[in-house]
Amino acid sequence: MIPKQGDTFPSFVLKDHKKSDFSSEDHLFGCSEYMKRMGFEDPPIVILYFFRGHFCPRDQAHLRSMTEFHAKTLSHLPVELVAISTSAPIINDAFRAGLGATFQFLSDETGEFVRSVGLEDATEGEYAGVSRPYVFVCRGVSSPQKRSLIVHNTYDGWWLCGRPTEDELLRDIRGIMKLRKDASYDAWNDPHVKKIRVPQQVWQNEADLNTPPRRTTSGHVTHFDVTRGVGDITEDVTGQVIFFHFTSIPGEGYRTLDVGDTVSFEIMETKTGATAYNINRF
Repeated sequence: MIPKQGDTFPSFVLKDHKKSDFSSEDHLFGCSEYMKRMGFEDPPIVILYFFRGHFCPRDQAHLRSMTEFHAKTLSHLPVELVAISTSAPIINDAFRAGLGATFQFLSDETGEFVRSVGLEDATEGEYAGVSRPYVFVCRGVSSPQKRSLIVHNTYDGWWLCGRPTEDELLRDIRGIMKLRKDASYDAWNDPHVKKIRVPQQVWQNEADLNTPPRRTTSGHVTHFDVTRGVGDITEDVTGQVIFFHFTSIPGEGYRTLDVGDTVSFEIMETKTGATAYNINRF
C-alpha cells in the first residue's frame, strides 16, 4: 500500500552512493547545535524522491531540474531532499556526479523497500523491479520516544506532468513551515534567541541585551565553521567549551575568527546553556 497524506512513512536503512548505511531515523531528524541553542529543534522537512533509474530520460530531465532547484532554493531551507532508486550505489554515484547534485542518492538494490511501500513497477520493459516515479513530501515529528515522518503530500510521477513543480513543492514547504517553532519573525525576535544571535544594533548603539554584570574571561578558538558562522571557544581557566555565533563578535557585516585565536569574552547564561558574548581578539 502506497503511503498517503497523513500516513506515517516507514523507517528505512538503505545504502547511500558511497555504500554506507543511511538510516532515516539517524539522518533525517538532525538539528544543528545552533538551532538547538535557540530552542528550535524541529526536524527538517523531508522530500523523498523515488525514481526509475539513470536510464530513464524523464528521470534525467526532472532530476536535473530538481538539482538546480535544490542548489538555488532548497539548500537554504530546513529541507532534506533524498533520491531513491533500485540502482546499485556505484551507478547512483555516477548519476549523481553527472547531475552535479549534492543531496543524497540511496540504493534499494534488492527492491525490498520499494515493494514494501507499494512502488514496484510491474510494467517496466527495460529493467525488472525498478521503482515507480513517486514523490513524498513529509513533516518530521520527533519526541524522546519516537521519530516519525508524516506524509504531507504525494505526487504520482507516472506521467512527467505528475511530478512536482518548484511552485508545488514551495507550497508544501510553506504549509509545513507554519507548524515549526522557527517559522515566524517573532520567534527570532525573542530575548533568549537574541542573547545567542545578537542583533547588530547592540554593537552599533553600544547597548546591552542584559544589564546584570557577566563574568569576563579569556580562551582560545577551537572551532569555527565559516559557512554556518558558529564555533567554540575553550576557556583558559576551566577548560569549558563555550559555543558562540559570529554575531557575538562586535562589529558590522560578517565577522570571523580563526582556530587558535586568543580572545576575551563574556559568558552569557541562557536557558539552553552558556554562550560566549562580546568576543574580542587579543
